[in-house]
Amino acid sequence: MPVPTSADLKARYPEFQQADESQVGLVISDAALEVDQTAWGKFYQAGVLALAAHMLSIETRRGGTGAGASTGPVTSKKAGEIQISYAAPPVNSLDEAVLASTAYGQRYLHLRRLIAIPIRVIA
Repeated sequence: MPVPTSADLKARYPEFQQADESQVGLVISDAALEVDQTAWGKFYQAGVLALAAHMLSIETRRGGTGAGASTGPVTSKKAGEIQISYAAPPVNSLDEAVLASTAYGQRYLHLRRLIAIPIRVIA
């Protein structure tokens, strides 16, 4: 199964249509280094794209209000009569907390839970 392309990322996550092609290619390459094709099997491309979108979201929005921004660990914001609260998803590590900070990272975590990565015992 080939590494997804920038066109694949933009098709799955159209909010990145205007993203710089070279930057998208770089984050896909970085994400592909972290997602093992053999272990992820049929979820490989979805995992790479979700992780790449998470990385791209963090790089391009830094404090913005993009689609991935609404799921951070904020528990309450109030401006006049308007109040917004977000539930922080449960996480097991700092890495998971960072991933859980965007909708794309949460998708990646969900996919990662669907695969069973075998544990090898070295004797």
